[in-house]
This record gives sequence, structure tokens and C-alpha cells, in this order.
Amino acid sequence: MSIAKEMDAAIEKHFELPLEIASLANQATYALYNGPIQDDDEWPSFVTACEKVSEWCDANLSEVWYDIQTGEMHEHAPEADCFWEDYYHCDLDTVKRALFHKELVRYI
Repeated sequence: MSIAKEMDAAIEKHFELPLEIASLANQATYALYNGPIQDDDEWPSFVTACEKVSEWCDANLSEVWYDIQTGEMHEHAPEADCFWEDYYHCDLDTVKRALFHKELVRYI
């Protein structure tokens, strides 16, 4: 597995999505590519779904540092005396792209 895929998996594990948010994101991604979802009474709308996902992201996501050697995520920057080449800084956009479809990230 590539480091990028390992990092994405570590991000997914670190920021576990609630079922409701994952469902809204999946439905919004579907609507993004296939048009509005009209058969589902529980579907709020693309805009409302993106707003709810965005609110969850604002409240729960942060930048993290991925330790390439251990595969672990850290919420704080590594110590000054460590090997910085062993860490990858994941900004908020990187975190969102790991959790959601990259096209959907533009809307959340």
C-alpha cells in the first residue's frame, strides 16, 4: 500500500465519521454526479446536506501529523528534535479529501 493510501486510512480511523454524516456525504456525492435525489423523503437537499457535513467538519476536524514510521496520527506538531522527514503534515483540506469524495470537498 502506498504512503498516501496508508495516510488516508489513518485519517479515516482517527476521525471516525458518524453514520448520519457519512450517509449525508454519500447522498450528496450521488446527487453531485446524478442530479437531485427525489425518491427519498429523508433527503434534505444537496445544499442542506453539505451545510450539515460542513458544520460537523468545523466542529470535529483539525490538521494532523502522520508519522510515516508508525502509521499513527498526532494532533500536535512533532518535537523540534525529531526527524521531520518522518512526518507528513495533513492540513484540513487533506483531511477532508481523505474522508469525503474529492469533488464534494469543494462544497463543504
